[in-house]
Amino acid sequence: MLGKDDYLNMKFSAQYLIRLDDACPTDKREIWDKLEDAFDRFGIRPIVAVIPECADPSLHLTNYDKKFWSRIKRYRDKGYAIAMHGYKHVYVTKGAGLVPLNAYSEFTGLSLDEQRLKIKAGYQKMLSYGINPTIWIAPGHSFDSTTVVALRLETEIRIISDGLALFPFEEEGFLWIPQQLWWLKKMLFGIWTVCLHPNMMTEESCAHFLTDLELFCSKITTVDEILKKKEYLHRKKTFIDIVFEKIFFMQRNLKMMFIKLTWSTKKERNSSPLLIQKQHNYKDSFSDNKLM
Repeated sequence: MLGKDDYLNMKFSAQYLIRLDDACPTDKREIWDKLEDAFDRFGIRPIVAVIPECADPSLHLTNYDKKFWSRIKRYRDKGYAIAMHGYKHVYVTKGAGLVPLNAYSEFTGLSLDEQRLKIKAGYQKMLSYGINPTIWIAPGHSFDSTTVVALRLETEIRIISDGLALFPFEEEGFLWIPQQLWWLKKMLFGIWTVCLHPNMMTEESCAHFLTDLELFCSKITTVDEILKKKEYLHRKKTFIDIVFEKIFFMQRNLKMMFIKLTWSTKKERNSSPLLIQKQHNYKDSFSDNKLM
């Protein structure tokens, strides 16, 4: 377990994971291809969150890619960590769950049997294409303890990319690799997962990210490297992690209030806070974490 002295000795030793959400056969392939080229250039192996059976109309951005699963195999063969990103990426309940970032979910609040059916279907779909996901990522961060039980019963997945902490931790029999950032930002210490949504990126915001990536590439790690560090396997959340989580939500709530106030002053009443958020670039952490 990491103690106080460990934290004090980790100045300027922060490491980052890159996570790409919402890979599906109708995704924004030109942006995904640009990111892949950059990752090849810098030797980066991100996490890719794959939707097994995408039915989210907001992600129908291009014609169906018949070679999609071949692309995922290519990612896997390059050493990318492949995650199962829910089942259909369709929100059916209003529960937040274990990571209360958003009050909508594909899983939270459903019965164990319902969740098992969804998880089994998604997992088997990926296996049928020769892809064995090793990480769980819930759409919208929204899942509950029942989801965790269903994962244990229906899959071999034992890693969750989510939660708020400074370092990976063990909980409910899973290794949680926290996800706390939506852009590359200099931190003093810790393991920081940066979640990106390539399907929402413009050419400009993608170029902005790639500029930052070049500056941070020496600090970017991989899931495989994290798994080599045995101290994380039985680490529990510490007091410092809990304080960090409270500060995170305090800042997030203030940003939410600001966005709502901004929206209320808009003359265009057909706009919504969600649409306003979509206009922000990839460095707006609040906007991105609302759009899983």
